[in-house]
Amino acid sequence: MPLSAPPSSPFARFRAETGFTQAVLAETSGVDQSRISRMRKGIRLRPLKWDRLLDALSKFGSKRAGDYRAYAAKEWLHIEPPSFWNPELACLEITEETLGRISEFPCQRRVVPGRCAGRLNVIATLCCVRRHF
Repeated sequence: MPLSAPPSSPFARFRAETGFTQAVLAETSGVDQSRISRMRKGIRLRPLKWDRLLDALSKFGSKRAGDYRAYAAKEWLHIEPPSFWNPELACLEITEETLGRISEFPCQRRVVPGRCAGRLNVIATLCCVRRHF
């Protein structure tokens, strides 16, 4: 998910976490308050403005604003991108990284045709992975 297209709900949660008003956030971030209000309604901001808001929210004490920046910049190539609020997000990030490493292994595996092909191909892949650890 690119930083130019953040959903409005993380913003609202981060601002609520800090307890500051939109006016204070606007003054600190240099982003017009009307833009902050529109963003809360789902209208997108340019990346620079979103970065300014995340910086201001982090400065105000939002612990998750910095985490969200890293999450939004992450590319999910092997599994469907989970919600930022998913309680298993850390495990899913590890799964994504592990699948990326597995896909890089220089193994030559044979594709087994037939009824059990899927299971046998998975077993062959796991055997290949095991040799590299």
